[in-house]
Amino acid sequence: MFSTRILSVGYERELLRVRSLLLRQSLGVQVLEAVDLAAALRIARGKERVDLVVLCHTVTTAHQRMIMGAAREQHGDVQALSILPGMFAAGTVGSPVTNDPEEFVAAVKQALQPGPHKRDKRALNRFYERISVPKER
Repeated sequence: MFSTRILSVGYERELLRVRSLLLRQSLGVQVLEAVDLAAALRIARGKERVDLVVLCHTVTTAHQRMIMGAAREQHGDVQALSILPGMFAAGTVGSPVTNDPEEFVAAVKQALQPGPHKRDKRALNRFYERISVPKER
């Protein structure tokens, strides 16, 4: 049985499947897939614990907020990662992460670490430097 459960939300089925397979094979986690808002809300509001929510760039900011509101109401301070399509997208709900497979897996691994739900500022600043966005202070 899996000890870590990730809710992965994306409105492009093939992207969602590839990402889920990558997480399962790389980290050995259980990935719950949601290809629409109704499925995401059903899982987020469910009784089974969700440890992390991964939000694809195909999910609108309004839907991201609804999903995270439901997840945090049911499961407490659940962290979110928002996958960007290449450039920084203002208004994302979760910590930004690129769609590069290695960086994505590393960000998920870090997000699942116990302790405060903040990404390492140095790693975040390196990410911002690559995409030319002002650094977090």
